[in-house]
Amino acid sequence: MPNWCSNWVELTAPSTQAFDNFVAHMEQHLSWMPPEEDVDDAQKEEPAGFCGYFVPEPDYNTTEIFPAYPELHKQDTFTMPGWWDFRVSNWGTKWEIGLSSDQINFDRESLSISMSFDSAWSPPLGVYEAATSQEWDVNAHYCEPGMDFIGYYTSAEGDESFTLGSRSTTDAPDWLVDVYECEYDNIDECMREIDLDELSSREEFLAKWGEDYIHEWDNLHKQEASN
Repeated sequence: MPNWCSNWVELTAPSTQAFDNFVAHMEQHLSWMPPEEDVDDAQKEEPAGFCGYFVPEPDYNTTEIFPAYPELHKQDTFTMPGWWDFRVSNWGTKWEIGLSSDQINFDRESLSISMSFDSAWSPPLGVYEAATSQEWDVNAHYCEPGMDFIGYYTSAEGDESFTLGSRSTTDAPDWLVDVYECEYDNIDECMREIDLDELSSREEFLAKWGEDYIHEWDNLHKQEASN
């Protein structure tokens, strides 16, 4: 199983026609349901999603895919499949994003679409780059705690990635830290739990975490004293 990368993106279409084409595509994708067994293979195939709209997949049976990581293909016992190579090289993530209808918002007046979703291991930066090359305006941000990175993408600036770290150690801009406040709250909570065990005195804990959290030290040591 992959680590999951949290994403948010807003795309603005270059024209009404481009917006309508994308909406029609995504509505078909979102409304698809696995069919009964007694249908032909074409009907069983799920329609392309968000990544496949901007970067369509080739026919893997007839197309030679350049390996995304050639060193993996040198192993005699293992070969990455063509779809993995293509997606990692061109989408930036190995799977189509998981998306439900309540995670996407269409605004025809502004020609904008906003989405929140998870992707496997990394954000779909290749898809954002493809959308930008097709004259869409893209603004996105992402966070992957398991691999300790956070970042954003804009059509104007491209990709900017930072170490997630903690509030006191990250090199990410303040606005991005604020966006992922819940992640940083979880990180700080874990760090305080470690410090409760490792810091030798109440004064050290107070100096590091302040009055707002000193009750955690007091409660722990009150319990220890009563045992």
